[in-house]
Amino acid sequence: MNFVYFIADLEKDVVKIGTSKNPKFRLKQLQTSNSNRLALLGYVEGNVSKERYLQTYFRKYWLSGEWFKLDKDNSIIDYINSVNLMDCFVDRIQGKVYVLNKMKNF
Repeated sequence: MNFVYFIADLEKDVVKIGTSKNPKFRLKQLQTSNSNRLALLGYVEGNVSKERYLQTYFRKYWLSGEWFKLDKDNSIIDYINSVNLMDCFVDRIQGKVYVLNKMKNF
């Protein structure tokens, strides 16, 4: 199974939209070549076609390659939260992006 992942460089406020069979392992791979802290914001089932669709959909935020600016109106964050397979949600608090665990029912 393939996934489209959203990995953010939290220092630069940018997100990479890419594909991988294992998004958590891909995060580790990217982190080894990046001195800034990276975070997996989420992922959805999908292949290269879905990746390209999302990259086209968010093209107004495109920076370079597969990297996109996390917009102030939170379009990318809202999308991630609406489809995310991870047990978390992404929020922007006082201008910074955070990955927060969802509350469990007691």
